[in-house]
Formats: sequence, C-alpha cells, structure tokens
Amino acid sequence: MRSFCWVICLLICQCAVGAAGYDNALSSFSWQTRSQVLTEGHLLHVPDRFRFLNKRDSYKLLHDLWHNEVHPGLQGMLVPENVDLLSAEAWGATIVYENSGYLAETDAVHMDYDQLLASRRKEHAGQQIRVNWLVSPFYDAARHVFHWPLIFQQKAGGGTIINYELRFLTRHGQLCFNIFGNKPSVGKLMAAVPLIAGSLQPAVDASYTAFNIHTDKLADWMPHPALGTMGTPDFLQSIFNSWLFVVVCLLMVLFVYTMQFIHQRRKNGHSMFRIDEHLN
Repeated sequence: MRSFCWVICLLICQCAVGAAGYDNALSSFSWQTRSQVLTEGHLLHVPDRFRFLNKRDSYKLLHDLWHNEVHPGLQGMLVPENVDLLSAEAWGATIVYENSGYLAETDAVHMDYDQLLASRRKEHAGQQIRVNWLVSPFYDAARHVFHWPLIFQQKAGGGTIINYELRFLTRHGQLCFNIFGNKPSVGKLMAAVPLIAGSLQPAVDASYTAFNIHTDKLADWMPHPALGTMGTPDFLQSIFNSWLFVVVCLLMVLFVYTMQFIHQRRKNGHSMFRIDEHLN
C-alpha cells in the first residue's frame, strides 16, 4: 500500500517569485505559535522559531502555490519563521494523519529497512529519481516514532530534495511529520528533527499504549515485505491487556472442578447399587 505521508517539493524554487497573486495568498495565511490540538486530541506544542499553518492554508500553499499532491489527512504545517516560502531556501514540515491501524512494537522494532527502501524506489520507477537514505533510519521505542530520512535526487543533474519522515505510531494509526527541504537546507532541517520529534503530546485515549486488541484494527499501511509479521500484535501484550483471557482462565478452572465433581458422584453412585451375587 502506497503511503502519502511524504511530499516532494522538487520545484518550489521555480515558483513565480514576487507574483502579486502569490504574495496576496501568503499575506492571507493565519499563522499560529500556540499549541494546537490535532486529530484524536493529540497536542502539538509548536517549537520555538516555528509557526503553525492550519489545514486550509496548508492546502493553499501545497496545492495552489507549490502544485503538490495533498493527502486527505492533512492536519497542517510547521514552517520556520523568517523563511521565504517562494524561494529555493523554503523548508518546513507537513503534518498528516492516517487512520491506518495499530502497528505492534515487535513489528516496528524488526522493520526491514532494505525492503522499505526498495518499495519507495518502486513507487518512483520510471520517474528519473534516485531514492536513498540520507542517514540510517531507526525506530525510537521510547516515543514510538519512526525516523525515515529519505533523499530524492533527480537524475541528469537535477535537484535534490530531503524528506525526513517522523512517523508517530498511535492507537489507531500514525501521525506523520514530513520535514522537507532542498539540499542547501539540510543542516537546518536536521537540526529541527529533535525539536519536532519532541513537540507531540499524544492524547491519553488515542496513544500507542492505549491499544485494545478487541476493538482496534491492525496496521495495513506498510508493504508486506517490510514487516516480518504484518500487523500482528505482540503476544504477551495481547494477553496482559486482555480481560477476556482472565475470564477464559476462570471458566477453564471451573470446568475442571465441575468435571471432577461429576466424576466423583458417578463413582460413588456405582458403589451404592452394587449387586451381591450370593443372593442369586
């Protein structure tokens, strides 16, 4: 299944800089610096020197000005202060939510990143784009977040775009912060990663640890080769989080004692009706 968390702004430097229509659109944007409530109640603490752009204005920027495909789960954007959004130095982060199901910790830890990279390359086959890791990807188990630092290079001397994906796993899916920028912005982009990684406060009821095996669906957002056991919840976690397991154990114990009681009654009953053959 293709993921739309990432966005490639390969041509943002080719926008009509200074165009009156673009300037008017940018001036109409509503920028926020206070904390924002995202879908499912997750709280985003806007990092210092960043601004939050709401869903409506983010769509205008991504679709109308930068001519990018926009994910239907778009929540907004984080954009650094004092950055010209119509220049080659523009960079920031899109925020997308996908109700794609719960991914078990064991699957997250054992992610096959070679297979994952191969699937991303397949998505861009025939587009004259090289896809590689900028640095080694990893999973932060403490925050339940993937770090997927991808680099997209146009062949034949084209441009280079960084897409650093921070995928926060939640009870029902994922929140993806895709930090993007051109190659000259890579230093600023990498410095922003820990700030953005620490900016999300998961909602208690929708956090990763609130998963309920009986009511919540399992993940279906990853290509199968990248996971050893696609969406399979951790066995021990499933047991200890399940009240049904306790009930089943009690019923089993009750069944065993009941059968023993019935067997003993039958045994005693047979002795009561024993026939004395000497009476014949």
